[in-house]
Formats: sequence, structure tokens, C-alpha cells
Amino acid sequence: MVIGVSGKACTGKNVVSDMLASRGWLVIDADQIGQTALIELADEVKEAFASFDVWDEKKDTIDRKKLGSIVFADADALDRLNSLVHPHIVTSINKEIVLHRNTQHIVVNAALLPQVKIEGVDAILFVQASLWLRIYRAIHRDRRSIPFVLRRIWAQRHLRPQLFWKNVDIYYINNNRTTAVLEKNLNRILAKMKGSSCQKMEH
Repeated sequence: MVIGVSGKACTGKNVVSDMLASRGWLVIDADQIGQTALIELADEVKEAFASFDVWDEKKDTIDRKKLGSIVFADADALDRLNSLVHPHIVTSINKEIVLHRNTQHIVVNAALLPQVKIEGVDAILFVQASLWLRIYRAIHRDRRSIPFVLRRIWAQRHLRPQLFWKNVDIYYINNNRTTAVLEKNLNRILAKMKGSSCQKMEH
């Protein structure tokens, strides 16, 4: 089975993915692949954002923090970055799925999941949390500035899986409470997924 874990910023996608990893699922992390893509596509990104100061001279690569501040404040800049990086991420994820799907359960941890087509995803697990809790986590856990957090939240305001995925089961999991409650919710959803998968096989 291949599950896509998605959701807006600071909802708890990584926590859910870690819970599945602890049960033996293989996690494919789109953020990590994206970081690798930025390194490999550094020259292209530098050229695309030539009018911005996104280059770290000391490290001789893209300054991800500066780039993030730019793209979450400018929809056109975000689209420009996505057009460069997303194809690389999608290709890498699809290769990993083909390589492992016959031997392991797979989790694709990707906020971008609703916007792109990953091959062979059986279900989407969309993690949700209240707006105020997400802001709190971003500021206190991730040490982000309030303006950055608000820009990022605004940039993701239309992120809804049902707008992009029509023939895949979508499950919503709430992460407003404790880790124990989240794990209980995850167990319930996994049982539903298993039941749904069995029904499809029968038909």
C-alpha cells in the first residue's frame, strides 16, 4: 500500500509519518528530495531568481531561508520555483515507489501532494490542525517570524486534496491534541483503509 501524507504547514505531517515509520513503513520525504533538488538545480534557481539575493556566497549555494521568504510572499515567484523543482521531486518519488512498492508499505510525506500527480498512491491522509495551533508551532517550535508564518499560511490557503485527487480515497486526521490521541486517530484510519482495500479487492 502507498499512502500520501499531506497537509498545510505545521499540522503534523512529520509526526504522522514517523508513527508509520516506527511500524515498518518506508517514508519518502518530499522535503528532503526538494533540498537535494535545490542543490542539483542551484544554477537554474540562481538564474531564475537573479533579481533577488538568494545566493549564499560563503556556502556557494542557494540560501533556502531567503528563498523561502521570497516565494511565500510572491505567488509568481512560488510558481517559478515549483516549475523548476517539482518535476525533479515527482520523478524521484515515482522511482522510489516503483522500486519498493512490491516489498514494503510506503508513506509519501509531501505537502505538495494535492498539486502534483504521484503514481500509484492508494490513499491520501490529510493532516489538519487549528490555525492558531499551527501559528504557535511555527513560531515556538520552528523559530519562524510572524510575518513569514502568515505569508506561508496565506500561500497554502487553497491546499485541499479533493480539488486535485478525484479517484483516490482521502482520509482526514486531526492533530489538535496529544500525540497519544493522534496515534489513536491514526489506528482508526488505518483500520478503515484496510477495510476499504479488502472491499476493492473483492470487487
